[in-house]
Amino acid sequence: YKAVIIPTSTVIDRRMLDRLQAFAAAGGKVIFVGRTPSLVVGRTFLHPEPGAPDLSFATLEPAAHITDRVVAALPPPDVALDAPAPPIKYIHRSLRDGEVYFFFNESGQELSRTATLAGTGQVQQWDATTGKIHPLAGVAAADGRVAVPLVLEPQEARFVVIGTPVAGAAEPVPVISGGRPLTTLAGDWSLTLGDHPFTGPLAIWEKRGVNGFAGIAHYQKSFDLPAAPSAGSQIFLDLGEVHEIARVRLNGQEFEARPWPPYLWDVTAAVKAGANVLEVEVQSPPHEIRRGFGARRRNETGPVADTGPHGLSPTGVPGALSWAMPRGNGAITPSGFFVTVPPIPPASGLLGPVRLFTP
Repeated sequence: YKAVIIPTSTVIDRRMLDRLQAFAAAGGKVIFVGRTPSLVVGRTFLHPEPGAPDLSFATLEPAAHITDRVVAALPPPDVALDAPAPPIKYIHRSLRDGEVYFFFNESGQELSRTATLAGTGQVQQWDATTGKIHPLAGVAAADGRVAVPLVLEPQEARFVVIGTPVAGAAEPVPVISGGRPLTTLAGDWSLTLGDHPFTGPLAIWEKRGVNGFAGIAHYQKSFDLPAAPSAGSQIFLDLGEVHEIARVRLNGQEFEARPWPPYLWDVTAAVKAGANVLEVEVQSPPHEIRRGFGARRRNETGPVADTGPHGLSPTGVPGALSWAMPRGNGAITPSGFFVTVPPIPPASGLLGPVRLFTP
């Protein structure tokens, strides 16, 4: 924690007061709002200490609520977005050798922001699917704070770590938002759902009159790439939105399956100038599981993160109070009550947009 806000209270425990003083001495911010303590007690109220406590180590705010003066007294937030994005939630943990950020886009839309993060060292992306660690291409080393492009697809979660470079790290991963598009695979696709063939633009299976299909859907698309990329450049395939597990084959070369976003592959070795054939297999969870997603749940408990979206607490104070962790279709508030957020309607299949780009 970087700051502690103490609500209105007339009594404070001596052990708590000592801990707050030590916290302030170590560089933390202590802020009392409303009435300040006038009585210091020990384990019981039998022998209170004489006189009011010394609160010179803290900021005192007479108002009983969070004011602009309180906000100004807080340290800079560990995460600041260039534009508000309430669906982006995060957790930040400081370790001995680095800063670990976990981001989650709980919405059904792609969100693109620039996040200014606290930390020192190389900016890395840790892939939870493969276990590989990738330096983030095009992002300078952090020296206290660093701006990081953050593109999160619907329901995507991502680990960003700032710290000492790791030996044996994988190749740098590109920043999707800064890529140069080569082609977008729009128009008609061939689709086979079980024994039923379809031809048409990408759409959820339900729009084709198929409900409850839980097998593997087969997509195929032929496309032309006008010219080969320049020597040394990389080409990436981005499937966009997928529900849920995708496996790719390009010109006969297979790539590993991905069970969650980003649905992104380095296809440099497989793509070629001229005619190409892309095959995509998509497997969706059983219908009864997807149908249950978004059901309203009450009185649940769960972990609570240190801070919230773009460093805001429920009161709108940067990096000051706790924020609820997303869970299912709701969130655990700091007071322990479960509140719902808008459910995401069931969807199946490859929705795209599907594109090839080079960083």
